[in-house]
Amino acid sequence: MIHKYDTILHEVRIFFGLTHVEYCIMNTISGLSLLQNWCAMTNKELADTQSVSAVYVGQVCSKLFNLGLIITQPSIGKTSLKKATNIWLGAV
Repeated sequence: MIHKYDTILHEVRIFFGLTHVEYCIMNTISGLSLLQNWCAMTNKELADTQSVSAVYVGQVCSKLFNLGLIITQPSIGKTSLKKATNIWLGAV
């Protein structure tokens, strides 16, 4: 399920130092990982939801990982599985 709109909790966004787009990418990963246990979207698919490049999404995912907001698990093909951590889930 891809959101047609995102509700942004600005207190959370500012606390973690996220831009609006970074927050929306994190929100998508979080929503899909809750529904399916892991977000299996490629960086390109995530990029298309926000009209940004796949390279940018890769940079955002690195930032989110470094902040402890997501964990990743390598998988087969071009997809790296992503999942929201309890740090994120506790904040939202």
